[in-house]
Formats: sequence, C-alpha cells, structure tokens
Amino acid sequence: MKVKDHHIYAQVIEEHQLEFGDFYFFDNLVISEIHEEVLFNWEKAKIVIDIAERIYGKGCQPYYISNRIYKYSIIPKDWIRFFKNRYTIKAYLIVTYNSSTSLTNLMFEKLFFGNNNLPAIKKFQTLADAINFLDK
Repeated sequence: MKVKDHHIYAQVIEEHQLEFGDFYFFDNLVISEIHEEVLFNWEKAKIVIDIAERIYGKGCQPYYISNRIYKYSIIPKDWIRFFKNRYTIKAYLIVTYNSSTSLTNLMFEKLFFGNNNLPAIKKFQTLADAINFLDK
C-alpha cells in the first residue's frame, strides 16, 4: 500500500517527490517509497537528511519507515556513514511485501545496523502494521 492510499496521508506535513523516491514527512516520522531500480546510496540519503533537518531541526531523531513497494538496491555500509556523521533515528521500520529483493536488503542492513547502541530494525508486511506499531 502506498502512503497516499493510507489514511495517514492526511497528516503529511511535507511531501517531497524526488527523482529517486517519494518522501512523506509527518510529525516526527518520515516514510520513504524509493522508486523502482534505484541504487539508494549516501548521496541520495543526504538529500533526505537535509530536508528532515530543515523540517525538524538539527539533531532531529524521527522515526523512519521504509515502505518498500518497489524493487531497488541499497548500499548497507552507508548506514555507517549515517551514524559516523552523528545522525540518529528513533526506530527503523521496514515494510516488505514478500519480495526476495527486499528480504535480501534487510539481511544486509541488519549486518551493518545491528549494534546495541543503534535502534533495532523491525520488519512488517503492511504499512498499517508499521504505523500501528508506532502508535503503541
């Protein structure tokens, strides 16, 4: 399910349709929908980080939901750059729709993300489940 098809869309503060994906900014929550066949790397992530800091302020710690409705690739080691630059998030939730590509990405991300000082990655099969998890 796309963000625009979920009732949470009514709560969007800002929406950014970038060349590589659509990003929805809510009160302390960012939901991404990376486009088909994109290689999501540090340079693209930095653009989104800059937008988030403009909206939420420097040092912000929003929740992040990766709504993986399309097949795309990531560079998991870029998470190291994210944290070395002292950026943080409260939680990293991934919505996968039983795609083997999404599950492979998730496994690689866990390798670079799974440190006790970092928030855990949580996986969901629907956008509604991920949003409900944050409401608890």
